[in-house]
Amino acid sequence: MTFNFQSFNNLDEVVAHFNSEKICKDYLEQIRWAEEIKCVYQGCGHDKVYRYDNERTFKCSGCNRQFNVRTGTIFHKSKIPLTTWFAAMYLISLQQKSTSITKLSEDIGVSMKTAYAMNRAIRIQFGMYVRKKIPGRKRTIRKI
Repeated sequence: MTFNFQSFNNLDEVVAHFNSEKICKDYLEQIRWAEEIKCVYQGCGHDKVYRYDNERTFKCSGCNRQFNVRTGTIFHKSKIPLTTWFAAMYLISLQQKSTSITKLSEDIGVSMKTAYAMNRAIRIQFGMYVRKKIPGRKRTIRKI
C-alpha cells in the first residue's frame, strides 16, 4: 500500500481533502484493491468477495471470513479515526529524521502515548524504522 501525499502543500489541505471517514475508506479501498477486491487473509486470496449492504464489510466466499478495508493494515483494531491517521502519515512523511512525539500529539490531537504508537506503526509501514544490532551486545538500537 502506498500513499501519495506529494500533491498536498500543508496539513490543512490534507485535513480538508480527507475530511470524513468515508472519503478515507474509499481512498484506502482504491489503493488497496485497484482492480478487484480480494480476501485479505493469509493463505486465502480468493477473488470472489461479497459486499454487505452497509458497504463497509466484505465476506470471502472461500474462507467465509468477514473483513473490511482496515483489516490487515496498521489501522486494524484501531479506534483512532482514519482522518487522524492520514494527518499523522502526512506529517511523518515530511520528516527525514524522527518526528517530535510532543509536536505530533499536539498537531493531530491525541495523547503522547498514542502519538508514539502511531509514529512507530507508520514508520515501520513506510520502511523508516530500522533495528540495528550492536556488535558484542545483546541489545539492539531502534532508530526512529
